[in-house]
Amino acid sequence: MYTRAIPFRRLPVYGLLLLLMAGARLAAQALPASAGHPVRELALVTSKMYVGPDAGSSVIAMVRPGQEVAVLGYSGKFAHVFVHASGWVRNQGFLALNNPQAAQILFGAAWMREQRAERYALEGQTARNAALLYYRIWDDFRASPLAAEALYRAGAIAWQLERGEYNTPRGKYNYMLKGRLLRKVRGNYSHTPWAARAAYLLLQRKLNCNHWSRHRHCIVKEGHVYRDYYQNYKTGPRAAAAAYQTAWHYAVAVTAYSRPGRRQKLNRANHYRRKAEKWIARIEQQFPDSEWASEAAFLNFRLSQQMPVGLKHL
Repeated sequence: MYTRAIPFRRLPVYGLLLLLMAGARLAAQALPASAGHPVRELALVTSKMYVGPDAGSSVIAMVRPGQEVAVLGYSGKFAHVFVHASGWVRNQGFLALNNPQAAQILFGAAWMREQRAERYALEGQTARNAALLYYRIWDDFRASPLAAEALYRAGAIAWQLERGEYNTPRGKYNYMLKGRLLRKVRGNYSHTPWAARAAYLLLQRKLNCNHWSRHRHCIVKEGHVYRDYYQNYKTGPRAAAAAYQTAWHYAVAVTAYSRPGRRQKLNRANHYRRKAEKWIARIEQQFPDSEWASEAAFLNFRLSQQMPVGLKHL
């Protein structure tokens, strides 16, 4: 997750990506007349922009990973660039868009930052840098075989950051999640594994029950969200996970309706027990070598022992 140190109110991540992209293009369009034929390059690292070709001169701006610059010329180890304004940067860590391996290099740079953000739980800027680099692949190299995966990864990172904004101590506000990039994946690459992955993440928008103890029907309702996903993506990479989530929600419903008291409804509990067992059998048959088969076996054991499932939510 990339949600540490991210305030609740912030410009949506997708909007931030668009602003950075638009700013880069405006910068290229606003070049001074004397610029000639500048070379379009992308920053892969954070660089200081100086007034002159000297590290001792004043710093006037920072160039962030994923930002596009127009290279006007060179002086020693420095490049004269234009990004909203003219300045000088060290000629390191900039990738020419006409490089035949540009998409692959961008993917590697984005992957490195994504892994760093996950491994060390850094603040969101590292994840945003990764998302923007991934997005540049899709935006500039749509014919690349990496484009679909890059757009998905940009969307998945933006989704995690967005969830951090709307999941608060007072409750979850998943219905406010937009997931624009993930919806782009689903729209542009339908019938691909990346569309299936994007659709699975987007299920979170439909999971808005914060109090299962008071609204037991919500348990089954959310289970049906996963059931419907499974029906649509039976051969997708998240089919086993969706099947398990369906079984798990039915198992939680068994616990909810079996609890002693005036709200106990054993008929419903037995009904959902049969449904849970049916889905567990389906997982063990269709996905025998997956980790979900082991999870399903343990879930079945808990049901057979009449052990509570999901009590922390009740």
